Amino acid sequence: MGNTESSPEELAKTKGGGESFNSLLSSKSNEKADWSTYDNDDSSVEFILDSDDGQKRLQDLKDSVGADLKEQYPELVNFICTASLVFRNGDMNTASQRVQNYLQWRQKYLGTYEKIILENEPEILEIYNRNLFNVIENVDAEGRCAVYIRLKYMDPTKISPLSVLKTFHYSVMERIMKDHPICQKKGIYMIGDMGEAGFNNLDQRVPKAIMGAISKNFPVRLHKILMVRPIWILNIIFPIVRLFLSAKLQDRIKIVGNDPKLLKDYDLSMSKLPEVLGGTNTTYDFQKRTKEWIEEEKKFIVKTNNNSNNKKAGKEEDTAKES
Repeated sequence: MGNTESSPEELAKTKGGGESFNSLLSSKSNEKADWSTYDNDDSSVEFILDSDDGQKRLQDLKDSVGADLKEQYPELVNFICTASLVFRNGDMNTASQRVQNYLQWRQKYLGTYEKIILENEPEILEIYNRNLFNVIENVDAEGRCAVYIRLKYMDPTKISPLSVLKTFHYSVMERIMKDHPICQKKGIYMIGDMGEAGFNNLDQRVPKAIMGAISKNFPVRLHKILMVRPIWILNIIFPIVRLFLSAKLQDRIKIVGNDPKLLKDYDLSMSKLPEVLGGTNTTYDFQKRTKEWIEEEKKFIVKTNNNSNNKKAGKEEDTAKES
């Protein structure tokens, strides 16, 4: 990824303030993410994961992961191999590279392969509670989900790019891609709402970190990036963001306009969108959804502990019989 990737230590630092006009203009034009294989797949042949050939490829891909990692974190290995294979439409070479890249990225920026437990992630919860990040599920007829970002709630003096990156990772990889596997194939939406935002809400390290993660590390296809309620700063931001995108992805960026109801022109189901985005979903409550995720994870922990205790008891019983 060359010089496009900032260290975790750099991303963990907050800014003294937002961006200035001069800081935005001084962004280096040579710092581009590598999108060379992002959209290179043979779409003329549909990969079917549940076929005999699909399952053989999946097993071969899992076998390419280190034995220790596969034994200690079987759920993670199965998920990332499945998602990468579907994302790459069955191409083993690029799927394998995506698996290795993600595992390396995860260790570097998250520092763990353990399951992410939302209740133990105060940084992510703070960003969710600020309403900076939302996840909107099943936003179109094909079942895609959207990450909805409200820029006015970003405070670079208190929120680090690393915290935003961790939140993006949890939202997409731990939730959207696992709970809605159709998104592994169909991709996701990103909806950026710039209403009431200004220079003080900007940290150009954030889009750089997110796009760098997507370009080579996450098995995530961006179906569309929709910019709602654009402000004049977008004339400055847009050329900068384009530096981190592939040529094809640049064509998927759409400036929606000041009326969020115009989102209906981009294949979104208005019945799924909250009222703040011009939708008719009056029951949308992301805070309630995060509480549901926390309860789901508690049940997972209990189940995992019970399975571990049963395995331990089984081994002790076998040892006693041998004695």
